Amino acid sequence: PVPSQLLTEPHPPRNSAVSTTPTPHNTTLEDVSMIMKFSSNAPIIHVAANTNPTVPIPAVLTISNRHDFSINKYNTNVGSSTQTYSETPVTPINQQAQLPLSMDSLLGNNYIHIQNSKI
Repeated sequence: PVPSQLLTEPHPPRNSAVSTTPTPHNTTLEDVSMIMKFSSNAPIIHVAANTNPTVPIPAVLTISNRHDFSINKYNTNVGSSTQTYSETPVTPINQQAQLPLSMDSLLGNNYIHIQNSKI
């Protein structure tokens, strides 16, 4: 382009409030729907999910760098709908139904005992 053309054609706005402000009709989807903390605190190096609706028990497999693994049941009722918050207190039973994964039972109370018995 000729330098005179650069001055006559407007450039698109950069970092303007119009381009960065979400509009009311746009919905923002959450990238993170659940965070799980493992008692070993080891980095997770592999995640595999089989959440197909035709599978009888959909699950997510995670493996840490210490070769600890867990198989967590996937809750198919959660879906991608917007989560609403109610005034009723959230009990562990109610919270379990709203989360996308059910914690592996070995990661609960028995995990530390099993881990120590491997030594």
